[in-house]
Amino acid sequence: MTVERGLQSTIGTLAQSAPILSAYVRRRLQSSVNIVYAHYAGEPVPYFADFWRGLTVDRFDAILTDLARRFRFVTLAEALADDGPAHGGKPTLAVTFDDGFDLIAGGVADVLDRHDVRATSFLITSCLDNRRLMWRHSLSAARALTPDPSTFVAAFNGVAASARLPQIRVAGAAQRSAAPWPHARKDELADAVWERCDIGPPGEYLAAARPYFDDAGVRDWLRRGHTIGLHTHTHPHCGELGADDVIDEIERPAAWLRERYELDRVWFSYPFGSRLPDALERDVCERGAIDCALGIEGFASRGTPLRRLERSSLDGVVAFSVYGRVLLGRGARPNGLSGSNTAL
Repeated sequence: MTVERGLQSTIGTLAQSAPILSAYVRRRLQSSVNIVYAHYAGEPVPYFADFWRGLTVDRFDAILTDLARRFRFVTLAEALADDGPAHGGKPTLAVTFDDGFDLIAGGVADVLDRHDVRATSFLITSCLDNRRLMWRHSLSAARALTPDPSTFVAAFNGVAASARLPQIRVAGAAQRSAAPWPHARKDELADAVWERCDIGPPGEYLAAARPYFDDAGVRDWLRRGHTIGLHTHTHPHCGELGADDVIDEIERPAAWLRERYELDRVWFSYPFGSRLPDALERDVCERGAIDCALGIEGFASRGTPLRRLERSSLDGVVAFSVYGRVLLGRGARPNGLSGSNTAL
């Protein structure tokens, strides 16, 4: 365990067990809109190798068991409409997933059923039906599938040099170096890295791995009583988008999801927690393109506008992200006190 994770674990434990601190945390949870998120739960896979922090299906099951002792699980719609604790005073909690991974094939949906949890999956619409790998998943898979790390480094740096972007010394630095890639070129650049790694066509890998929901999977997910939302079309940093980009990344995909799956509302979660500029966010929400906008800065106080709500992570040290962050305030990041590269 790293020093940082050890510190997080200590803070999380104190927030739950120290009498004065735990009473304070409980009061705060009763007055906040409590929404958690995860990405992938399962065994290690190439497309998630750069982000996986040990969240197996069994561990996810154990996390829900623990959370059920302190929260009452509700749907996202119920959490957004919640006006106070009930049912023995337990605060409510909604469970969400980002990136649109297939939550049925890997057994996550069965775990949710055992705990009577109805969750929301936020889809990246360009990845639906496994049409393509999201650019960060593509880089992760390329690195994991390339036998020699130096080959991956050379491939990454060749692409970066041609685009006049930062290069790397070690393969593990790729995600951090790629984070500021220009929105308009991120997919093109990730595809170019894959091609230089000489690991076969990405379509063949997608056909075998099938990481994301397909249309039939989404409909099965909905039949089970779960819901879906939007996680943009291609997973950009939304803080860098202009008005025209918002149409392509949010408004059109939201309208498409609304029509295709006959949705009454389209919930929205921000990739990386990177919000649109305030005026643009307000405009998109007031025109009804989306019905909420969720970040990743921890639980927001009840009464916060739906377009300014936040969530806490289940991907890292859960005791810290769910309880310790309440103690420290919303500034602490979900998988790190000073930031994390795992918030996809």
